[in-house]
Amino acid sequence: MKAGRRKLLTSKYRLSSVLFAFLFLLPLYAKAMTVVNLYSDTIVNEDNYNSPDFRLVIYDEAKVDMVGGRVEMVTANSSSIFNLYDGTVGVINALGSSTINLYGGTLDSGFQSWESTSTINIYGSNFSTTIENGYIYLSGTWADGTDFSFYFYRSLEIPENVILHVVPEPCTLVLMSFGLFIMRRTAKNIS
Repeated sequence: MKAGRRKLLTSKYRLSSVLFAFLFLLPLYAKAMTVVNLYSDTIVNEDNYNSPDFRLVIYDEAKVDMVGGRVEMVTANSSSIFNLYDGTVGVINALGSSTINLYGGTLDSGFQSWESTSTINIYGSNFSTTIENGYIYLSGTWADGTDFSFYFYRSLEIPENVILHVVPEPCTLVLMSFGLFIMRRTAKNIS
């Protein structure tokens, strides 16, 4: 009986040591997020920002074009402009009179915060909304044909400052161009 009890006590001490190490020592080894303040026009790509440890904060009238790479957070302040063409962003904050233009890429989570004075332009097609876990999710297809889905934190509707721009699919543009060509050619033959 004593040997079994000793074994049980030893395993409890091992478990508490593991829990202590996990809960108290692990945060000491956690990597801090690097905040990058941007005051001038910048291009973000996989060569200069490609880590989930980056947080970009855009100020003044700076314009930032993201064409690749990965950042955890983008916060646009003042009258700044953030354009997402490609790459991955965890969350976006649209503050002040900032403008966010989304053309493509990946938005892992969505919009964490926004102000009514900011403008959020979303370019794509097949837009639809669903409500899950108390958030509204916007889904659709970017202009390049890839699908997207992200949420607006603590919101049950698309905010008023979000503008959905329907971009025709490439196939539709080709058909429209061909139709205009035929109409023009027919009009020339008639006159």
